[in-house]
Amino acid sequence: MEGPMHTLFDASTLHTSSDRCLKPFLSDSVSVERMPKVTSTRRAAAWVAAIVAKLSAHADPKRAAGATRFFKADLPDHYGYGDRFLGVTNPELHAIVKTHRLDTELHHNPEATILSLLPSPYNERRMLALLFLVTVFDAALKRKDATRCEWCFRTYLSAVPKHVNNWNLVDGSAYYIVGPYLHQFSSKQDARQTLHGLAKSSNLWNRRVAVVSTLHWIRNGDTSHTFSLCKDLLGDPEDLMHKACGWMLREAGKREDAALRTFLQQHATAMPRTMLRYSIEKFPESERKAILAASKADRL
Repeated sequence: MEGPMHTLFDASTLHTSSDRCLKPFLSDSVSVERMPKVTSTRRAAAWVAAIVAKLSAHADPKRAAGATRFFKADLPDHYGYGDRFLGVTNPELHAIVKTHRLDTELHHNPEATILSLLPSPYNERRMLALLFLVTVFDAALKRKDATRCEWCFRTYLSAVPKHVNNWNLVDGSAYYIVGPYLHQFSSKQDARQTLHGLAKSSNLWNRRVAVVSTLHWIRNGDTSHTFSLCKDLLGDPEDLMHKACGWMLREAGKREDAALRTFLQQHATAMPRTMLRYSIEKFPESERKAILAASKADRL
């Protein structure tokens, strides 16, 4: 079992100009020592042991093999290569989170538990750590505990991309932590700077975190971050980014249909095909076909 004091992030590892722009938003290291009033790490280790035992009890080799194929974890040069799976379903993971309720802070150390679970080769264990992190963050946000909220936010960004390194992990957590934290504790300009810093990263998962995080603003009636980021990411080479941007554009269009149509009028010919298809998925079929045909003709 990994030690609960595991350091997730070292700012000195940032190696490109686009990644270095994130340094103001990340701590030099993240550990439970940075959090006040934590309980015994021995007690946290017992919680981790119980949680890991539950994961093992739900493991299914057949489902694990299917997940390996689905996430292309067995194919070199693909985004998920090397990821490992236990074969635990999302409902089973959520049931474990509900049972252990780290957000109540009763007789354990939630920070140490999360930091012990994150550094794992198994996707489901990392996902479980992130689900716990979300519950702790959400509880802290409701209590207006800025210190713990900041710890959760910095822990999350520090875990990308080493531990938050698949699309299911990003999509199940970024919207619940990065978006709410920046919305609550940053000015709109500072939030924009952070999101665009992530979007300029050389790493795929940082960029996906940026885009998916904008779902929080969309659901609070602000689509500006989404359109701004998607415009900047039109030339992104990764199909997973095309899908993420198309998904967020579609969500933005549910709130502001006219704004999405304006975006499409200005950028449809420059949009990767997948991004365009995802963004207009809810349009009437005849309109979708017309937009795709016009976009294809303009590219010729």
